[in-house]
Amino acid sequence: MPSISEAAAQLGCSVDTIRRRIQAGEIQARKVAGMWDVLLPDEDPPAPADVMERLVSMLGEQVAELRRQLEVREREVGQLHILLGQRQLEPGKPRKNPLMFWKR
Repeated sequence: MPSISEAAAQLGCSVDTIRRRIQAGEIQARKVAGMWDVLLPDEDPPAPADVMERLVSMLGEQVAELRRQLEVREREVGQLHILLGQRQLEPGKPRKNPLMFWKR
């Protein structure tokens, strides 16, 4: 079984990538006498086009999720602006200067 550096050379990637893939459970490995042995899959690594296609798909999903989160935050900010405006228009309520917190 190859070491992490040997596996990286065989798969054409960095040692850090192999470590991340082991941690993510994508590649199996075991520690023997303080050294990692990597269990490489028998199949050939995916073609670069397949990898790129998968990455583009994953990034597209991430972009869609981040856009959704941004829309939620924009609505929240809008609602907070409305509430702040209403609070500032309320007559008769004494206002404390928030910059003079030590005098409370």
